[in-house]
Amino acid sequence: MKLFIPVIIPVLFLIAGCFNPETAGHSGKRDSTSPAEPVTITYTITATLPHDTSYFTEGLEYHDGKLWESSGGNMSESPYPSVIGAVNIKTGKNDPHAVLDRGKYFAEGITFFNNKMYWLTLDNGIGFVYDATTFKQLRNFKLPSVEKKGWGLTHD
Repeated sequence: MKLFIPVIIPVLFLIAGCFNPETAGHSGKRDSTSPAEPVTITYTITATLPHDTSYFTEGLEYHDGKLWESSGGNMSESPYPSVIGAVNIKTGKNDPHAVLDRGKYFAEGITFFNNKMYWLTLDNGIGFVYDATTFKQLRNFKLPSVEKKGWGLTHD
C-alpha cells in the first residue's frame, strides 16, 4: 500500500491532464471546416520600361529616385559584366557606377542602407561595401554562411 499511493497519484494526474472536456463524447474526429480562402491581391500595370537584355539582372532596387541594377557575369566569354548602375528608364541602359573583376566575381544582390551600398558575390564568400554617393569601395566582408554563397540582399 505504501508503494501504491506514490505511484497511483502521478498516474491519475497524467490521465486527468489528457482529458479535454471540449472533445468529450467525440469520436476523435476534428471539425472539418476548411481554412480561410487566401487573400487575392490585384495589380495594375501603370507603365512598362525598356531593359537592356544583355544584362543578367541579379539585384534590383529603387533608391533615391533611381532604379539600380546589379548584373552578374564571371566568365571571360560571358557578355554579362559584373556591374552596379543606375538604369536609364528611357533607354533601359545601365550607367555603371561600380565594376567588379568579372574574371573573379559573379555579382549578385544589392541594397542601399545608411548612405552605403552593399553588394554580394555568388561563389566567393565576399560582399563589398561602397559609398552610395561616390561609389568608392570602402571595404569588403566575409559572408557569414557555411556555403559562402551570396544571393539576395535587403534591409528593414
